[in-house]
Amino acid sequence: MPFAVAKLLPLLGHAACLVTLAAMAGINLYAAPRIGTPKVPMQWSLSGEPTWLAGKAAGLWLPVAIAVVVAASLLLKARQSEPPAGVSDWIALVAACGVMLGIHAWHVSAVMAWAAKQP
Repeated sequence: MPFAVAKLLPLLGHAACLVTLAAMAGINLYAAPRIGTPKVPMQWSLSGEPTWLAGKAAGLWLPVAIAVVVAASLLLKARQSEPPAGVSDWIALVAACGVMLGIHAWHVSAVMAWAAKQP
Protein backbone atom coordinates (compact mmCIF):
# COMPACT_ATOMS: atom_id res chain seq x y z
CA MET A 1 0.00 0.00 0.00
CA PRO A 2 1.34 3.46 -0.82
CA PHE A 3 2.61 5.46 2.13
CA ALA A 4 0.13 8.33 1.59
CA VAL A 5 -2.88 6.01 1.77
CA ALA A 6 -1.55 4.38 4.94
CA LYS A 7 -1.25 7.82 6.54
CA LEU A 8 -4.82 8.73 5.53
CA LEU A 9 -6.49 5.67 7.06
CA PRO A 10 -6.13 6.78 10.71
CA LEU A 11 -7.43 10.23 9.75
CA LEU A 12 -10.40 8.61 8.01
CA GLY A 13 -11.06 6.46 11.09
CA HIS A 14 -11.02 9.44 13.43
CA ALA A 15 -13.19 11.48 11.07
CA ALA A 16 -15.69 8.63 10.76
CA CYS A 17 -16.05 8.46 14.54
CA LEU A 18 -16.51 12.21 14.90
CA VAL A 19 -18.99 12.42 12.02
CA THR A 20 -20.95 9.46 13.41
CA LEU A 21 -21.24 10.95 16.89
CA ALA A 22 -22.14 14.39 15.52
CA ALA A 23 -24.76 12.90 13.19
CA MET A 24 -26.28 10.85 16.02
CA ALA A 25 -26.50 13.98 18.17
CA GLY A 26 -27.99 15.92 15.26
CA ILE A 27 -30.61 13.24 14.68
CA ASN A 28 -31.58 13.43 18.35
CA LEU A 29 -31.75 17.23 18.35
CA TYR A 30 -33.97 17.09 15.26
CA ALA A 31 -36.22 14.28 16.50
CA ALA A 32 -36.69 15.11 20.19
CA PRO A 33 -39.11 18.02 19.72
CA ARG A 34 -41.06 16.05 17.10
CA ILE A 35 -41.68 13.08 19.40
CA GLY A 36 -44.82 13.92 21.34
CA THR A 37 -44.68 11.11 23.87
CA PRO A 38 -42.85 11.22 27.22
CA LYS A 39 -41.50 7.70 26.68
CA VAL A 40 -39.96 6.06 23.63
CA PRO A 41 -39.59 2.42 22.60
CA MET A 42 -36.16 0.95 23.24
CA GLN A 43 -36.65 -2.51 21.80
CA TRP A 44 -38.96 -3.94 19.17
CA SER A 45 -40.58 -7.37 18.89
CA LEU A 46 -40.51 -9.33 15.65
CA SER A 47 -44.08 -8.17 14.99
CA GLY A 48 -42.94 -4.53 15.13
CA GLU A 49 -44.43 -3.63 18.50
CA PRO A 50 -42.33 -2.08 21.29
CA THR A 51 -41.35 -4.50 24.05
CA TRP A 52 -40.31 -1.84 26.56
CA LEU A 53 -40.17 1.92 26.88
CA ALA A 54 -37.74 4.41 28.43
CA GLY A 55 -37.95 8.11 29.15
CA LYS A 56 -37.49 10.24 26.04
CA ALA A 57 -34.15 11.76 27.10
CA ALA A 58 -32.67 8.43 28.14
CA GLY A 59 -34.10 6.64 25.11
CA LEU A 60 -32.58 9.10 22.67
CA TRP A 61 -29.25 9.89 24.34
CA LEU A 62 -28.26 6.52 25.85
CA PRO A 63 -27.43 5.07 22.40
CA VAL A 64 -25.21 8.09 21.75
CA ALA A 65 -23.41 7.54 25.06
CA ILE A 66 -22.92 3.87 24.19
CA ALA A 67 -21.59 4.87 20.76
CA VAL A 68 -19.07 7.21 22.42
CA VAL A 69 -17.77 4.33 24.56
CA VAL A 70 -17.67 1.89 21.63
CA ALA A 71 -15.98 4.38 19.28
CA ALA A 72 -13.43 5.33 21.93
CA SER A 73 -12.58 1.71 22.66
CA LEU A 74 -12.23 0.90 18.94
CA LEU A 75 -10.02 3.96 18.42
CA LEU A 76 -7.84 3.06 21.40
CA LYS A 77 -7.54 -0.54 20.21
CA ALA A 78 -6.54 0.60 16.73
CA ARG A 79 -4.01 3.13 18.03
CA GLN A 80 -2.45 0.97 20.75
CA SER A 81 -2.32 -2.38 19.03
CA GLU A 82 1.03 -4.04 18.55
CA PRO A 83 1.88 -4.35 15.68
CA PRO A 84 0.32 -1.07 14.53
CA ALA A 85 -3.19 -1.19 13.18
CA GLY A 86 -3.41 -2.30 9.59
CA VAL A 87 -5.79 -1.47 6.79
CA SER A 88 -8.42 -3.94 7.98
CA ASP A 89 -8.49 -2.42 11.48
CA TRP A 90 -9.20 1.07 10.16
CA ILE A 91 -11.75 -0.20 7.64
CA ALA A 92 -13.50 -2.12 10.44
CA LEU A 93 -13.61 1.07 12.51
CA VAL A 94 -15.19 3.05 9.66
CA ALA A 95 -17.67 0.22 9.03
CA ALA A 96 -18.59 0.01 12.73
CA CYS A 97 -19.25 3.74 12.79
CA GLY A 98 -21.47 3.43 9.73
CA VAL A 99 -23.41 0.56 11.29
CA MET A 100 -23.91 2.48 14.55
CA LEU A 101 -25.18 5.52 12.67
CA GLY A 102 -27.49 3.48 10.45
CA ILE A 103 -29.04 1.59 13.35
CA HIS A 104 -29.54 4.79 15.33
CA ALA A 105 -31.16 6.57 12.37
CA TRP A 106 -33.48 3.60 11.76
CA HIS A 107 -34.40 3.38 15.45
CA VAL A 108 -35.19 7.08 15.77
CA SER A 109 -37.29 7.00 12.59
CA ALA A 110 -39.20 3.99 13.97
CA VAL A 111 -39.70 5.83 17.27
CA MET A 112 -41.01 8.90 15.45
CA ALA A 113 -43.44 6.76 13.43
CA TRP A 114 -44.58 4.98 16.60
CA ALA A 115 -45.04 8.26 18.48
CA ALA A 116 -47.10 9.73 15.63
CA LYS A 117 -49.57 6.83 15.97
CA GLN A 118 -50.05 7.30 19.71
CA PRO A 119 -53.23 9.02 20.93
